[in-house]
Amino acid sequence: MFALGDVSTLTPKMAGRARRQAELVADNIRSLVEGGHLQTHEPSPEVILVTFGPDGGAAQLPGQDEIAGAEMAAQFKSRDMMVDRYADMFRIPAPTEQSKKMG
Repeated sequence: MFALGDVSTLTPKMAGRARRQAELVADNIRSLVEGGHLQTHEPSPEVILVTFGPDGGAAQLPGQDEIAGAEMAAQFKSRDMMVDRYADMFRIPAPTEQSKKMG
């Protein structure tokens, strides 16, 4: 049995952590089917990203005492809303600039 996201024991509950858990669970299910070895989850450091549109926001990053500004938050999250990352995770083509314009 696998647990991830809100039903896992990991706290705090954060979307980024759930995404990494989902990737690991998918890999472990593939390993079970193929007779491979299971991997254990290693929690990553806490990261908090608050975005305000494509160019605004702030971030608390591991190993930094200062709050990172809008440029850093946008670099990690806001500019593309992580669409390419999710397209890759679901193994579908990422949208092109043309398809984004078409809606």
